[in-house]
Amino acid sequence: MSLRDYYLPLSSDTFTSVVFLGIEAKMDGLGDARSHKHTNDGVPVWAITVLTQRGTSIPEVELVSLATDKATADSLTGLNPMTPVHLENLEAGKWSRSGTDTTTWSFRCSGVAPLKR
Repeated sequence: MSLRDYYLPLSSDTFTSVVFLGIEAKMDGLGDARSHKHTNDGVPVWAITVLTQRGTSIPEVELVSLATDKATADSLTGLNPMTPVHLENLEAGKWSRSGTDTTTWSFRCSGVAPLKR
């Protein structure tokens, strides 16, 4: 299985609520070698922090990867924190670090749109 096959589409109603908290460049490397992460096609990747809720469960903070150009990322920077949003084409992957029994979810989407009230 390639990394491209790692993510599976999620239903649009996976989260009953999604609230935008912020966006920042997703980084690769450590120390002086840190740089902005890019896809294999050269598109910058951003980390969007959102507050999500599933059904009546306790809300959780999630990081969602978004590969997009700087202009789109800059437009999201203008969103006020706590703005309800829709994560377009939301996908998830599940993985575990070797040597541990902890499972982690990783999310990505193709776009973020403020919900109209």
